[in-house]
Amino acid sequence: MTNTKLANEHLQKMADTFSKESFPSVAAEAYLKRSGVPSDKWSYYNRLGMLIEQTRDARGYRQWGKAGRHVKKGSKAIYILAPRMVTKEEMDEQTKEVKKREILVGFKCVPVFRYEDTEGEPVQYVENPPPLPPLNHVAEKWGLSITYDGTSGGERG
Repeated sequence: MTNTKLANEHLQKMADTFSKESFPSVAAEAYLKRSGVPSDKWSYYNRLGMLIEQTRDARGYRQWGKAGRHVKKGSKAIYILAPRMVTKEEMDEQTKEVKKREILVGFKCVPVFRYEDTEGEPVQYVENPPPLPPLNHVAEKWGLSITYDGTSGGERG
């Protein structure tokens, strides 16, 4: 299947999810950052897609191998979109130095597998609490408590 067809299929699943009643809770869960899985670094769109595929952990074939798990025979990959970058060399007019720069030229479909489609060693998930907010010690002196949660964008709201 071509990248275009894979991307269109993925986008259609995403569009179908927007019309479901469960979308707000799925969208909120994709936004709140979980700790300890490689997908924490993915874009919001890719994390949302992972949740639509009904999993909270998806990784590439080699990533599962490093975690002591292997993909079950016959399992089908789900796809995320990853940036396709190229390195371009440019001459700095002032210093006459050649500098390398990464440029986004498009996106590619990358196959990943759901936790549920793997077997092997159990994965230890660790929820790391977010760091204390600035001036937390002042709030404590005043008898106030501050609660918040880390998010994928780092807002700590």
